[in-house]
Amino acid sequence: MAETEKKEKVESEKKAKGSNQNYDIIILVALFVIVLLASYFFFSKQLREFDVKGLKVLAKSDPALEFKEILRNDKIIMKEYLFPNEDERNSYVGLVAGEIAGAFSIFNRSIAAFGYVPEETDPKKQYINCVEKTNFCSNERIVVQISNCNCVKLEDGIIYVLYEKERLKEDPLRVRLRGILGGILNEIELERKGGKNS
Repeated sequence: MAETEKKEKVESEKKAKGSNQNYDIIILVALFVIVLLASYFFFSKQLREFDVKGLKVLAKSDPALEFKEILRNDKIIMKEYLFPNEDERNSYVGLVAGEIAGAFSIFNRSIAAFGYVPEETDPKKQYINCVEKTNFCSNERIVVQISNCNCVKLEDGIIYVLYEKERLKEDPLRVRLRGILGGILNEIELERKGGKNS
């Protein structure tokens, strides 16, 4: 009997070890899946760099699809980051904003713009053109700002045009930007008229 008990004890220890190994494998697989999903969500939220007709565009996925999704809105509002007083940088922001508005006018689409002057100390002068047409300075879909990014960034449903002053002066930059927006707006118009399925 003692030998039978020993055999049973050895077999039960083997079974316990085997089931522990099964749990270890299940835990390892679960951890692997969790790490895989976490890295997918982390990297899917990261902006990647694309070259779109010579412009550096930062986007999470296909820039053309992201541009389209943003510009499909019937009411497009543009926010221009400006500087106090008669700062020359304001004219460069205005040049780019004018090219963007020009792309919309070709397709008979309206765009409303407001100015934001973050460095202005007088709160009454911080926002310019806060009227009903601009949703009282909210819900912007396009932002033009002087920045060292030298890129167009597509993030959170907004097109950010972020360039240094010297780059905003350049005609080719503004013309390329207008061309890209015009091409996307043309595709949207064709889709609306039933000429192309999305």
